[in-house]
Amino acid sequence: MSLPTATDLWTLACTAEDRVQARLGPSDGFSAHLTLTPLLLEQALDSGPPPRAILVMNEVGPAIRALAESRNIPILETLFDAEALKIVPRVLAHGELACDLRKNPIASQVQMARRVLPWRWPLLAAALAAALWAAAQQIAIQRSETHTQALRAKTQELVQQHFTQGGPVLDPRLQVSRVLAELQRANGSSTHQTSPLELARRAGAIITAADAKPEMLTYREGQGLSVILRLPDFAAAERLAAAFAAEGLDARLTESGTASDSDGVRAEFTIATQAEDTE
Repeated sequence: MSLPTATDLWTLACTAEDRVQARLGPSDGFSAHLTLTPLLLEQALDSGPPPRAILVMNEVGPAIRALAESRNIPILETLFDAEALKIVPRVLAHGELACDLRKNPIASQVQMARRVLPWRWPLLAAALAAALWAAAQQIAIQRSETHTQALRAKTQELVQQHFTQGGPVLDPRLQVSRVLAELQRANGSSTHQTSPLELARRAGAIITAADAKPEMLTYREGQGLSVILRLPDFAAAERLAAAFAAEGLDARLTESGTASDSDGVRAEFTIATQAEDTE
């Protein structure tokens, strides 16, 4: 780390024990015997980009010089030769002082392990509890879905058996309501006056389906339900009257005209059941 170096510059220094200290730029280097150094340098050249030059601080042997010559890498003998190539080697100017060799990285790992390992069993127990809770919730959801599907199948079976005479079940609530209404009319119960709430409910469903905007709704005894609607055009009023008749309601268009405050048609219907009208 104390050898001068720069980007794209390798620095070599040989000790008295024939041991070479090599620095391969600011962030790499090694120390090896003189006979092994050429092999390590050749491996570094094969695995990465070559340097622009190699600076030798003293004699490093002919093998290293021959390797540099075979790779067309110039050998620099002094720092002045490096400056001639516009390379400025610096000593301890690449963050080397931030490396504290007194600290043992293994000791830091051991200290971290001592802090973390006591928590492994509580964390494992918490993860196991969360997994068991999730599994229990999944089982409960599956049971609920199975129960719901069974009820839906039983309901469709009963509706198909008692109300649709074996026909397909598309909307059980609507189909059952129509069959019950027909049974009431067949048994004479339809001669009684329909309640205002029931009449409003049946008319409201038709109005909602027609995308009409109600403005006023009143009920008078003996006259039925009176509702004022906002419709896009006169044809929509005719279609709405036909929809009332299809659902067993007698709807009379008592008044219609263009709306003065906005686009569209303002229509007033008087609605009663067909049974009430007959009576």
